[in-house]
Amino acid sequence: MIIPYAIETLEQEKPIANWIIIGACGAINGITGIVLAVYPTNRVRLIWFAIIRAGTTVARAWIIITVWLLFDIIWLIIGAEGVAYWAHIGGLAAGVVIGLLCLQKGWILTTDADNKTLLEIIKGTK
Repeated sequence: MIIPYAIETLEQEKPIANWIIIGACGAINGITGIVLAVYPTNRVRLIWFAIIRAGTTVARAWIIITVWLLFDIIWLIIGAEGVAYWAHIGGLAAGVVIGLLCLQKGWILTTDADNKTLLEIIKGTK
């Protein structure tokens, strides 16, 4: 049942001269969504590069992921081609839902040393 749907989705994503987009964007963003569900307030160290300078900075996971999502939405609205932005957005949303479900069912466990999960933030616990 899922195979025909996947084929239909691939056939609709033809941004460059009738080429089908195949990649792992949705899967990678699904993992990112799980990170957002399980570790939203964790700090992430980022490495940045400019023309003649480089450095590091620290930001919360939810901020980085939200900025990434906003870029996908902006590029989707602009109509940029060559990237399956709906796969990015859908993968991220699916990852958040799966992450929340796994936390709710107890399939993903956190320790007392971990920051709050998105489920704990929503419920107002911990």
